[in-house]
Amino acid sequence: MNLTKKPNLGMLDFSYLWQNSVDGLKTLWTRKPTFEVEDRSSQTTSATTSSADEPMQDVSIAGNDIEEGPSTPPDVDWVFAGETEDDYTAGPAKMVEASDGTKACAAVALSFDLSKKIQDSLMGRRMLQQLSFEIEQQRDEIAAEEQKLTIFILRQDRKVETIEIEVEEAGGEPTAQQQDKMQEHRAAIRETEKQRAMLKENDELLVQRWEGARQQQEMLQNEVNVILEDVFVTCNLLPPVMYNEPSLEQHEGFYDEEEQPSFDDANVFEAPTLGNTTVAGQNVLRVGDNAQNAAIQAGTNLEHSRGDLLRAQRNFDAYQCGYNQDLQAYLSSQVNRPYDDVKLEHDLLHLQKGRRLTGELIQAEKRFEDAEIEAKAAGVFPGYYQESNFADCPDDGYREGQELEIAARVDRKRIEEWLENAEGDGMSPPPEPEMDQWSVDSDKPFDSISVLAEGPNRKQIDRWRQETGHC
Repeated sequence: MNLTKKPNLGMLDFSYLWQNSVDGLKTLWTRKPTFEVEDRSSQTTSATTSSADEPMQDVSIAGNDIEEGPSTPPDVDWVFAGETEDDYTAGPAKMVEASDGTKACAAVALSFDLSKKIQDSLMGRRMLQQLSFEIEQQRDEIAAEEQKLTIFILRQDRKVETIEIEVEEAGGEPTAQQQDKMQEHRAAIRETEKQRAMLKENDELLVQRWEGARQQQEMLQNEVNVILEDVFVTCNLLPPVMYNEPSLEQHEGFYDEEEQPSFDDANVFEAPTLGNTTVAGQNVLRVGDNAQNAAIQAGTNLEHSRGDLLRAQRNFDAYQCGYNQDLQAYLSSQVNRPYDDVKLEHDLLHLQKGRRLTGELIQAEKRFEDAEIEAKAAGVFPGYYQESNFADCPDDGYREGQELEIAARVDRKRIEEWLENAEGDGMSPPPEPEMDQWSVDSDKPFDSISVLAEGPNRKQIDRWRQETGHC
């Protein structure tokens, strides 16, 4: 193994001693190190000393006894001088027993393949961070240049409108000079539009480059995670992955009495037994199966899409609330220009920014919904997107699927018997319900803030109302 010892100033390691004698002579005493090697098969230890048959003799010089020193420090803090396949375990990575110099402890015996994957993942992470910084700078430069071109187009268009107004006020045809000016301005606008289109293409290429690098890094990290998860599952530090087989039967309304589900609390959170292939009607997947890889990928995609949605929503909210601040900043940057012209330019830029942010938010919501569907299909619980109502705790309320379970707990047969026996002359009419007068104009497009759902939840409600005709 091509290893070199990493220097450790806090641990003295004397391999030889010079002793000064009374008459000036030097006596050299050399001792071979002592290692303790554990034999896992026989559970015995063997010691290798300077002599297998004779004990180490003490050395006495000038009346000073020098006893045998402590054992050589264990083989820790080594660094690689070169890497070969023989430096690692021949089989797959596994959990083994090792020593840190003071006690026995658990360690992961790396395989050559796992070592390479970890190195690739870490190097990819460094490159991704550097690439992210470079792409962000380039996109900022593109955005600044695009803003300059947009302002130039607005000014040229304003000049064309001014000439057209002058011609209209004169009540005649434009002069040759006016026509030349308008053609010149329109030609400049067309040329600038081409430059803007090129900038947009470059920006899209940068986004695609970043997305490709991110997916590549994600794949490298997933390869490491799959191997490490297999190691931890094998040594019982993690339970095996379990998934419920989807039910083909869909219930609508109440369950029949004999089909009511059991809600015995003793069986709800029963821990599975590791190593079984079937636990409580559930199939156990070993890491490395296609279903496990799909679940990992689906969960990763869900987290990325959730982060993209939160960023898009935050940018859109800031845009809606930042008009006055943006206008004042833009007016400050445009000195010695008419207020109306500057405000018109800003409003057009603000409108374009709003259209862009709106499109990004819609796309982020669509990607998040698709990722949720993919995660549910892969057996991954997507969690809650809790941005309205129950703001104090994300676990407040209950999920949609719980309604059927709650309804199934009702003693349906007893209720039906009571209704049958209650019919007759002795039945009193139901009391008149107390009605609270609604003092708010119901035609206005708003709801009470206590029941208002926002974001994707609001959009899902609106789509459901359209599909069911409750609009």
